[in-house]
Amino acid sequence: MAAADEWDNVDSAFGRLERYRVLHPALAAMRRLVDMIKHDPAFADVHPVVSHASLVLSRGHAKGGVGVAWHEGDVYAVSFVDSPLKFSGRRFVREDDVVRVLCEYLRGKS
Repeated sequence: MAAADEWDNVDSAFGRLERYRVLHPALAAMRRLVDMIKHDPAFADVHPVVSHASLVLSRGHAKGGVGVAWHEGDVYAVSFVDSPLKFSGRRFVREDDVVRVLCEYLRGKS
């Protein structure tokens, strides 16, 4: 699993963004997502980083990672992220399918 302190850093970063009311729906959705993945064995070697109320997930020495951001309702935008913040392959997925799609994208980045 990613070190507990990495997930604590994610929670702290989201907490600092709480002062911006406009972000409250996004932060609530992203916290739901974090709760779904942080104890999931499929994400054991994933390192999370918060970027503008979204997450970038990466594995080991992979070049780039996978970005996920709340879009609206129960929809998330998932995309490949290469340095410096070059996004590609964006796909919109419902909350009930986002974990599967994240796994699929992370396999593509390995």
